Amino acid sequence: MVTHFDVTQPPNPLRHGHAVPCHRTGTIVTTAFRTTISSTASIARSRQTRDIVVIDDLAGFKALRPAWEDLHARDPQAGVFLSWDWLYQLFADNHGQWRVLAATDPNQPDRFTAFLPLRYRLHWSSAQRRFQAYIAAAGRLCFSEYTGFVCDPDPLREAQALTALGQCAAQLPWARLSLRYEPTGHRLVRFAAALGGRGFDVAWPPYTINDGATNQLLCPQIALPASHDAYLAGLSRNTRKKIRKATRRHIDSGVVRVGSAADTDPQDVRERLLALWSARWAAENSPARLDLIAGKYRTMMIRAEALGLLYMPSLWRGDRMLGALAFVIDAPRGMAHCLLTGRDDRVDDLDIGLLMHSQAIHAAISAGLRTYDFGHGTEAYKYHYGAVDRAVGYLAVTRRDADADTRFDPLLLPQALARTAEMLGRGRTRDAQAALSQLARAAAPSSGHSSAVVSSPVSPSTTSSSA
Repeated sequence: MVTHFDVTQPPNPLRHGHAVPCHRTGTIVTTAFRTTISSTASIARSRQTRDIVVIDDLAGFKALRPAWEDLHARDPQAGVFLSWDWLYQLFADNHGQWRVLAATDPNQPDRFTAFLPLRYRLHWSSAQRRFQAYIAAAGRLCFSEYTGFVCDPDPLREAQALTALGQCAAQLPWARLSLRYEPTGHRLVRFAAALGGRGFDVAWPPYTINDGATNQLLCPQIALPASHDAYLAGLSRNTRKKIRKATRRHIDSGVVRVGSAADTDPQDVRERLLALWSARWAAENSPARLDLIAGKYRTMMIRAEALGLLYMPSLWRGDRMLGALAFVIDAPRGMAHCLLTGRDDRVDDLDIGLLMHSQAIHAAISAGLRTYDFGHGTEAYKYHYGAVDRAVGYLAVTRRDADADTRFDPLLLPQALARTAEMLGRGRTRDAQAALSQLARAAAPSSGHSSAVVSSPVSPSTTSSSA
């Protein structure tokens, strides 16, 4: 489904879970949308009007592909985790759990200037006995390292689009919205400013793990030089000496070999890596949680491999795998994103971590990459390799209005019905009764207001994000 919102008018109230646009300017198109958006048929616009197109099905997202790829290629801040290919598979695997908000240029209605992909999660409030919609960045459907916006790099268009996206988000029904791991910071600030004074509490919380010792909003990265010798020259004397000694003793001697896709089975390496990772964290997680997280990593690596983005070097001594790393490679932006590490902690006669990362860094430089990204977290070992922190943003917004109809989105209706059936099956009749009453209101037509959805024909014009 594709919906157009005009966000230039004062917001109307939300009725029965439907987002009611203040001024209906557009059209909903499913199969007819294809790769076009109308700038003439049934869409009343002025130079002051900006439409937000809301997409929540694969047909609409497929239609956006040319414009998305064009805008993504021009946005230096939008990496591989915001690419159309990456998100398409996420959306295909998570039906009914996502939306995309797309901003168009008020002066060029057939031009897209920003995209915001979002994840939707159903939450049951035990205290209020009602369902609520929780929104996050779409990248959190898996373990995407970075999330956020795809924007026109022109500062004015970027600012206008982010404001419009924030105004549109304010009209949608949800209880909480969080955007974590956004790499620019300033885009989050502009987006959040559009929510100000609209009945929301806006916060910028910290995010740490390991009892506060590890800051997950800092991503240590190495700016890679043109040669490995230049890289080593930039390290401390002690680290440089350790790397050279370990390489001569274990790699150059042939005692330890670096496995690659040419001489290893990727599926075997992946499962061994997950086993080593699970063994490392078994004491700190329940078996169920460990399996859940490992399953998400497995899915992510399979997806990356299918897209030709996975790099998974491994270290072997004979037939024994000592450790492995998993990367997503963003070749257009010259980045290697480390997703997962695993090593055999029973081996105590060599520094597996040192060998793995030093060899992977060497390979990244040889491949012409410009950045080696350790991912989230300020673990001390990352800085031994010359990494410098890159900060990412975390915005958390809570709706003040306690009205259930402003907090539940009908997009989540199928999930809510399934959850209600579970309540009945477990004998939670009071909860089920309250849930059914809420869902009946959400499914009913909006009283006294036009629906946010209107069908009308579209006259084709080329969908574009460039002038």
